[in-house]
Amino acid sequence: MMLILGKLGHFLYWFPFRLKEKMAKLRLPAGVDFKDDLDIGFDSERGYGYNVTDVHLFRRVMRHLTRKHLPLDQVKLFDVGAGKGALLFETKKLGVSVLGGVELSDKMFAVYQKNAELLKIDGIELWHDDATQLDAKIDKYNTFFLFNPFGENIMRSFLDVVVRSAQRVPRKIFLLYYNPTCAAVVDEAGFQKRDTLNIPSAYRYGRPLTILIYENKL
Repeated sequence: MMLILGKLGHFLYWFPFRLKEKMAKLRLPAGVDFKDDLDIGFDSERGYGYNVTDVHLFRRVMRHLTRKHLPLDQVKLFDVGAGKGALLFETKKLGVSVLGGVELSDKMFAVYQKNAELLKIDGIELWHDDATQLDAKIDKYNTFFLFNPFGENIMRSFLDVVVRSAQRVPRKIFLLYYNPTCAAVVDEAGFQKRDTLNIPSAYRYGRPLTILIYENKL
């Protein structure tokens, strides 16, 4: 009985969002691809596969971030593992003007380029590169979005890049870390956990998604 009620509650809570999401997809130009069926082909250390970012959940996290920590007009967001660009395009609609990301997969990057062309979206700086080799390319960004993109070793290497960037250009930096399997590595790198959010996701019945918000220590 409780399981049935739980499923019903989940359906009633998320149905309006999912319906709106499907209607929005119907309005996309022909050829735009935001499906989650493309295998990036990485091993378990380099990448965990393509995770769909729940747009409604992301909006809630951004509202929390911009209400408590960083005004929206100061957000300069960088998507680590940008995939097909859905989150970057959504963030642009929210009014964030400084946007960038990195995507290592050849296939994903090609899909992103096609999506950006069909949607006529510009002003987003996406690097087809290894996230651990970005160095000064990330110096203008202050908010990094990570949906569990790496194992521990790669995560350490990427965080070293972020720490060096903050040393070159001192600034407050936030990490939005979804499904934080390497949270201990972030702690070790000297970042301070500011918030823990557990939000039900339209894509994960019965398992709220954990999002940790970290801030660097200046």
